[in-house]
Amino acid sequence: MRIPEPIDVWRKQRRIQAWTDRISKSYDEAMKGARERKASSEELDRIAHEHHFEHQVAEDELYKLQSGHLIRVANRLMVPVPPFKTKDGAWMESSIRGGWHLTPEAMHDLRAAIRAERKARREEWTVWVSLLALTVGVLSSLTALVAVWKN
Repeated sequence: MRIPEPIDVWRKQRRIQAWTDRISKSYDEAMKGARERKASSEELDRIAHEHHFEHQVAEDELYKLQSGHLIRVANRLMVPVPPFKTKDGAWMESSIRGGWHLTPEAMHDLRAAIRAERKARREEWTVWVSLLALTVGVLSSLTALVAVWKN
């Protein structure tokens, strides 16, 4: 059995967040140890640089995951996805592993467009459900009146 996509994406996001938490914890421990043994500024810079690089890798994975998910949802709802442009567009190249993903601003805009489309579809159904409920109510009232008049 395949796990539904939103749950799978959520689990992967949680895994990446746990990864970033471990990176931060290891950085704090490494810096504390280096300061205790009075390490040189070069070693402190190296530790900070390694931490920053690992954090960028995790952030890159998160952007790729979120971009892919938003694009799949947008395609399913027929919401236009920002066109791919290598310069001055809604896409940015990964600084670590290559590949492309949406910029944070483009993800925000696409998420807003998806919400608007879902709301519009939900409102359309709400109108029909309200009309159906009204019709059932009227028919039930008429049935009750007929039953009372016969007795």
